[in-house]
Amino acid sequence: MKKQLTSDADVEFLEKEDQIKDVEAAHAVYERFKLEWMLDHGYTLKDLIEGLEKQREECPDLTLDSTFRDWEFNFGFGSDIWPCFWEYYHSEYEPKKEELAVMDRHDTELLSGRYVAENREGTFSAYRIVMDVKETEKSYIMQLVAFKSRYSASHISHLFSKSKRVVLNKARGGHAIRKWGDGTFTFYPYQAGVPFYFERSKENADEENEVTESPSQSQPAAADTVPSGDFEECESRDCAYNRDGACRFSLVFDRQPKIIEEDGCTEFIIRSSYSMME
Repeated sequence: MKKQLTSDADVEFLEKEDQIKDVEAAHAVYERFKLEWMLDHGYTLKDLIEGLEKQREECPDLTLDSTFRDWEFNFGFGSDIWPCFWEYYHSEYEPKKEELAVMDRHDTELLSGRYVAENREGTFSAYRIVMDVKETEKSYIMQLVAFKSRYSASHISHLFSKSKRVVLNKARGGHAIRKWGDGTFTFYPYQAGVPFYFERSKENADEENEVTESPSQSQPAAADTVPSGDFEECESRDCAYNRDGACRFSLVFDRQPKIIEEDGCTEFIIRSSYSMME
C-alpha cells in the first residue's frame, strides 16, 4: 500500500513555511540529515540509484525530480525511509538549531590533524584506519599512519597501495569527502563500497607512529620514498620533479619553481622526456 504524498500536518506546515525565518537553513541541514540517515541504516548511493532506476523504468515520462519524489514518498528502501521534513523540523531541528548552526559555520574550516575510522563489529567487517589529513583550498593530503583490516576496507587498501601519501585533487573528483562541521568527515574512496567515517584521534600521536599492517606488503613505506623536509604539494604526477605528490624542483636547482596563476607551473617537464630525473 502506497503512503500518502503528505499528511494533513505536512500540508499545514507547508502553508506556514514562508513564515519560518530559518526554513532555508533547515532544508540545508535536512539534506545532510538524509545522508547521515542512509549511512546509519547501511544504505549507500548505489542502493539509492538502483531504487531510482527501477522507478524510472515504471514511469519513464517523469522528470528526475518527480521520479525521486515518487520513490521517496511511496517506496524508499523497501518501505524504509527517512522522516519527512515536517517531522524532522519539529523533532530534531528546532530543539537543536543553534547547535546545528554552529556546526554549519565550522563546516568551512579546513581539515588538519590525525583521524581514525574504526569498526569492531564482526571479524569480516572489522577495520581500523589511522591517517594524518591536511586540507588545502585545492586538495586533501592524506598520510596513512596505521591500517588494520583482514577482509574489509579494500578501497582504502587500494588507494594507498603505491604510497602511504596520497594527494586528492578537489576539482578532479573520483572520491567523495563530506565534512560534518564537528571535526569529523566521511570518506568515500572511488565512490564505491561503504563510506568510512573518520573522527579526530584521541590518542597520543606518538603511539601511532608506524603502520601496523600494510595494505600492500610489497610496497615501500612512505619514509623510504619521501625524503624528509618541507616540500610544496604537487598534483602533476607526470612531472619529472614530482615524487609521491611533492615537488622536488628546489633540490635540483636550489630555488623555488616559478608558478603563474594563469599558466600554472612554468618548470613542468614530462617525466618520460627527462630521464635524468628517474
